[in-house]
Amino acid sequence: MDEEKASEFDFDLWSQLARQEPEKFEAMRQQMIDELIAQAPLHLKQRMTGLQWQVDQIRKQANNPMAA
Repeated sequence: MDEEKASEFDFDLWSQLARQEPEKFEAMRQQMIDELIAQAPLHLKQRMTGLQWQVDQIRKQANNPMAA
């Protein structure tokens, strides 16, 4: 996420979305991650994809969204 996109990130909106529409939140979260990886330099994409896979596996083991 570049500096401009970071300044556009609305934490309150994402927080509300996570509470009220968790499925939509997860879809948007995944889309944002995919876009970030797609924009990365080629030599970093494989590593980023692998790291995200590891994060996703840990999140799957969580008992609730907050723990994830």
